[in-house]
Amino acid sequence: TGACFGYEVESSSVQNLLLGGACLYFIKYQGQVAGTAMTFTQEQQMGIHQVGVLDDHRGKGLARDAMLLLEQYALDAGINTLQLQASAMGEPLYQSLGYRSLGAIHNFIKIDAT
Repeated sequence: TGACFGYEVESSSVQNLLLGGACLYFIKYQGQVAGTAMTFTQEQQMGIHQVGVLDDHRGKGLARDAMLLLEQYALDAGINTLQLQASAMGEPLYQSLGYRSLGAIHNFIKIDAT
């Protein structure tokens, strides 16, 4: 997951999400893992997170295909609301799929000043 976004994701964080009911999917291309996606479903709402594709596999429509599969899965499961958080890189994809922005989330980091 982290390799798709250029930062490290602690495996314990992912493990905790999976124990809490999240589902992690691997996007495969020609037999190789090319990216990831994660979902969390509660009642009739699904959050879609960590949709990312490795640099070598970008531009092949893999993220779009993954989103369309997740949308179909949600429809089949009776989900009535999909929500996601998008990076600036992913925003054009989501807009092209009909998602609209509800606002912005900013990430902050505190660096030890010692």
